[in-house]
Amino acid sequence: MGQVTQALDKLQTGALAKTVEDASQAVRSLAVRAHDGQSGFDRPTPAGNSNRAHQTAAPSNNRASTQADYSYGTRTRPNPRATDPSAGIPLKSLNFSRDTNRIITAIEKHESNNNQGENPATLRNASGTPASFGRGQLIGSTAVGLLQSSPALAQHYNLSSKQLQDLNKIAADTQQHFDSISKQVPPGGLSEKDLKQKIATYTANNRARFVQETGLPASDIERMFRGAQLRAQMPRTALRGSRSEIEAQALKTVNNLMAQPDFAANISALGLQRGDLKAYVKVPNRHGEHRAGFATRALFNSRDGQTLRNAMTDNSGIAMSRILINQNATRVNQRAREQLHRPLTFPESAEVTMLVHNRGERDLSKFLGALNQRGRTQDSYVREAMRHLPQ
Repeated sequence: MGQVTQALDKLQTGALAKTVEDASQAVRSLAVRAHDGQSGFDRPTPAGNSNRAHQTAAPSNNRASTQADYSYGTRTRPNPRATDPSAGIPLKSLNFSRDTNRIITAIEKHESNNNQGENPATLRNASGTPASFGRGQLIGSTAVGLLQSSPALAQHYNLSSKQLQDLNKIAADTQQHFDSISKQVPPGGLSEKDLKQKIATYTANNRARFVQETGLPASDIERMFRGAQLRAQMPRTALRGSRSEIEAQALKTVNNLMAQPDFAANISALGLQRGDLKAYVKVPNRHGEHRAGFATRALFNSRDGQTLRNAMTDNSGIAMSRILINQNATRVNQRAREQLHRPLTFPESAEVTMLVHNRGERDLSKFLGALNQRGRTQDSYVREAMRHLPQ
């Protein structure tokens, strides 16, 4: 533990961005490459090179990236122990049931293909910061909640109850600002002119409170508005059909949207690419990445942001995500006995645990209630993750 503490101290006292405003400027240099039709955040390795060996390289005529910014516009830096098997909580201390381990294996394979390293989310969002990190793809606010519910884990990273309460408040305040801003954008979106007016008015009335509560620069108000605008402008129904049919539908939808001046102006301001847009068209639920991304961004800009990033990514974030999945599985089965008055079968337990991992616990009662519905369609995330369940 002493070695971990020393490593954290070195990172926290190192060459971090001098101010949040300085760090925010770095988001303009985010590395973006198109790989197999999907754009995303570049991933650092300990040597500072991009880590995309598991993905198919795009043709050489795709737009080149600018120099990578592995702070992702925050005060943090890459965790040098992200590939160190000795970093974080010892994995041998985690004793879960066989069924839970099967679910863990499936989620990790689906989320990150068992890659090593920090594994930032590849789907870009309006915040300019990956929403999630680690093999199990934990978002910042979820990681804070996990640390609050796991005293031994919090102690390992020298995070006090007060520090975790402060982090939780930053995440909650940031999400509240995003929700408030989202309500300013009606279904279908605004014209670019009206959007800019909304941004100017909200910034004038809320700048000081926004900066104080989130720790983010006031310029992130615009990014929140534009994230809300993107969601409002795009279809809300997931695509159906074969993979080739879905791909064709997504490409057609994106091309039609990009032909609209107001939509194209928003995408240009956000710096997203067609691969990102196709991902949102295929699965509209992915728009939750914007809200989660801003929370992670605010947390990484906080005083304890580097410690949190390290906790989320030590040894590829394996321990953190496995503890979370075990907690979710336990909670799912306990709630099922209370709500359904019966134990879940393993496939049912795996399905709901995967849903909670992907969407959060808020709709757990809804997820459980759906198990009794005839002819229901399984969620696409679950359908893909279930393919990786070991026998």
